[in-house]
Amino acid sequence: MVLMLLAILTSAVLTLIFKFFGIWRVNTYHAIVVNYFTAVICGIIVGGQLPYSFPLYSAKAGLALLIGVFFITGFNLLGQTVLKMGVTIGTLMQKMSVLITVLYAILWFGEALTALKSIGIIMAVFSIFIVVTNRDTGFQFKLPKNSSWKYLALPALTFLTSGILDSLFLTGQKYGISSGTDIGFITSLFFTAGILGVLGWFLIREFNGIPQKASVIAGMVLGIANFFSIFFLLNLLDIGWDGSIVFPIFNVGVLLLSALGGWLIFKEEMPFYRVLGILLAAFSIYIMSLSI
Repeated sequence: MVLMLLAILTSAVLTLIFKFFGIWRVNTYHAIVVNYFTAVICGIIVGGQLPYSFPLYSAKAGLALLIGVFFITGFNLLGQTVLKMGVTIGTLMQKMSVLITVLYAILWFGEALTALKSIGIIMAVFSIFIVVTNRDTGFQFKLPKNSSWKYLALPALTFLTSGILDSLFLTGQKYGISSGTDIGFITSLFFTAGILGVLGWFLIREFNGIPQKASVIAGMVLGIANFFSIFFLLNLLDIGWDGSIVFPIFNVGVLLLSALGGWLIFKEEMPFYRVLGILLAAFSIYIMSLSI
């Protein structure tokens, strides 16, 4: 469970770092691009392996490229969903995407679906819904003024890309393509996302401009946490636990720790319903851990 705790902790730190962006007046896109290249440097220091130091026609290169594309695409979709539909719906769609990974693990890889695991997964999904729901507005799927129903595609795509991303990590582990010890693979997917981020930097007008010092520093801090979150997650998958257990526990654990961090560090409100959601999340993790 140590690896699970480390994976959850580093991923929760990522969420909390994003909360500092407004305080530090950080250009989020610039920081994200810096973050990817910082993660590459972390990988080179830790493992001494450059990106794509393996054959470019291999399955490993293809998977690293695909994950890198989904990294940067998923980030932008989540940002647009939050902008157009609100933080609640954006967070909900991202976390609920664990359902895609669970179904994929069960249907494609034939992982067992026990009664205990089913109860834990249902409780985990319900706890996510409770924790991210706004206490004043609840879960209102309301379109912005003067917008069309095409915006419904944003949360749907956020849900889909987040689920596919986790499923790709699981696929790499199941087929022996990637592992936590393969630092070259990790640096490659971050390098791909970074290159695509640089292209967006120059091609998309609102992202143009020279990054300020705050954005560079914030991106570097984010990149260190980002590298180790993926490093620990891949090492966790190497243990051999079912993906239908790993990802629900991981997602709910990150949400739980992020909520507690927001309360302790940023003095965010912790109404009674959210406390209940956190307790339910903790209990769902316990239930699912019994299936390991």
